[in-house]
Amino acid sequence: MVDVRLFLEAIVLKILVWGAGGNGKVYRKYIEEYTEDAFVAFVDNAYPCYGDASPADINKYEFDKLVVSNQYKKDRQEIKEQIKKLSLDESKIVFLFEDEQLKTEVFSKISRIDEKDMRVVWLASFAQFVKHMSLGGNVAECGVNRGEFAFYINKFFNDRKLYLMDTFQGFSEKDVKVEREIGDDGFLNGKFNNDEAFNATSVDIVKKRLTYLSQCEFCIGYFPDSAGEINDNFCFVNLDTDLYQPILAGLEFFYPKMVENGIILVHDYFNPELPGVKKAIIDYETKYGKLHKFPIADYCSLAIVK
Repeated sequence: MVDVRLFLEAIVLKILVWGAGGNGKVYRKYIEEYTEDAFVAFVDNAYPCYGDASPADINKYEFDKLVVSNQYKKDRQEIKEQIKKLSLDESKIVFLFEDEQLKTEVFSKISRIDEKDMRVVWLASFAQFVKHMSLGGNVAECGVNRGEFAFYINKFFNDRKLYLMDTFQGFSEKDVKVEREIGDDGFLNGKFNNDEAFNATSVDIVKKRLTYLSQCEFCIGYFPDSAGEINDNFCFVNLDTDLYQPILAGLEFFYPKMVENGIILVHDYFNPELPGVKKAIIDYETKYGKLHKFPIADYCSLAIVK
C-alpha cells in the first residue's frame, strides 16, 4: 500500500521568485540549500536589467508557488495590484515579508556574509590577538539587524558575554529625522533614506542564527536607553547603527568602557550614502579629543583602538 503522506512530501515544488534583488537572491539560496524544491526563475519589474522575465511573462512558466521577496509595503501593494490584473492563482502566492514563520526560517539560515568577507577575516585575527594578549572585557554589537555579523562575534568570542543591542524594528524615526536635517545628498538620495530600512529582522531570526546563545544578552529598544545600567568593560564592540545620532551615542557609551587595546569597529564609515557615520566621529573628536583609528581593508569599516 502506498504511503500517501510520504508521496506528498516527495513532491518537488517549482518556485518562481518575484524580485531579483538581495532578498530574492537570499530566498533562492534558501531553496537550493535547504529544500528539495526547484527554483524556476526570477520575475522582476525591472526586467531586462534584472531578473529572467517580466511579470507579464509569468504565465509562460509552469510553477507551483510564486514567492514575492520585496521588503517594502509600497512595493508589495503595487505588486498585489499587478497580480490581480494578471489573474494569477492567489493560492500559489506567498509574500515573504508577510509570512513571519517563513521569514524567520529563511533569514536565520541564509547569510550574506561568509568567512571570506574581509571584515570577518579581520575579526577572526583580532579575536586571536585578544587571547594572545590576555585582554579582559566582554563584547557587544550595537546595530544587529539579522545577526549575520553577530554570528561571527559569537563564534570567535564564544567565551565572552555578547551584548546585542537593536530596536529590531529598523531605524528610529527621530534618528532618521536628524539624518535628514544634516542635509547630505548622499543620504537624502540614497537607499537608506527609507522609513522601512532594516526593519526586516526579529529577535527570533537572530536567536536561531547564534551558536552560543547562552552567552548572549539582548538589549531591545532605542539605544542608549536599551543599554540600561550595563556596567561592564569591553575588548570589542561592533558599532553598526548607520546614522549620526546612534553612532555618536555609541562612541560616548562604549569608548570609556573599552579595555586598553580594545577596539570599536565602526561600520559604514566609508559609505557615501551614510555620511552621518563619519560626521559622528568628527564631532566626537571635536568634543572629547582625537581617537586612534585605522581602516581594516574592507573598504567600509574604521577601527578605533583604545
